[in-house]
Amino acid sequence: HTSTFKGKNLTTTNAKLIAEGRSKNEISVTDNLSIIAEDRSETTIFNTPKIEIEKFTGEAILKKAEF
Repeated sequence: HTSTFKGKNLTTTNAKLIAEGRSKNEISVTDNLSIIAEDRSETTIFNTPKIEIEKFTGEAILKKAEF
């Protein structure tokens, strides 16, 4: 699957992200972020949440960015 989620300007306190396939995701979380990242998904994280990685497989990419 290929999908895109651009949540850079949608800030939340807590979130759980499931990224799989060839999805491209941007997420802005301030406190707690739980992540499942699989396959060839790409996730960009804004802000500085505490991050729990539940699953990280395949060629998944996690990266940190500034606004």
